Amino acid sequence: MAKSEIPALLGVKGTTVTEGEKEKSPAAVILGGGYTQTDLEEIRAASQGEGAKTVAWVKVDPTKSPPSLPVGPEYGRAVAKRTKDRLDELVRSGKMNRDEVHLI
Repeated sequence: MAKSEIPALLGVKGTTVTEGEKEKSPAAVILGGGYTQTDLEEIRAASQGEGAKTVAWVKVDPTKSPPSLPVGPEYGRAVAKRTKDRLDELVRSGKMNRDEVHLI
């Protein structure tokens, strides 16, 4: 599903997106730890092309979470904080509109 929906959100030519939707397109794409590196590469490849908006790609790296942190609310808060911190860093450094992958 992500391979078809994300390219549309980024305005890839040949996908269905209205001008109004394109104006509201994301500044970054964030993928959770359930996505593999292969998934990320396939989604990025599908999101390239004519008319595509350039965005930062942020992927959760499950190995960066402390093993003692159980899946649940605490894990969610920790991942949300890492995500927010990285997005803030990308904005401050002017890297939000670069086609780069950032593991968090």
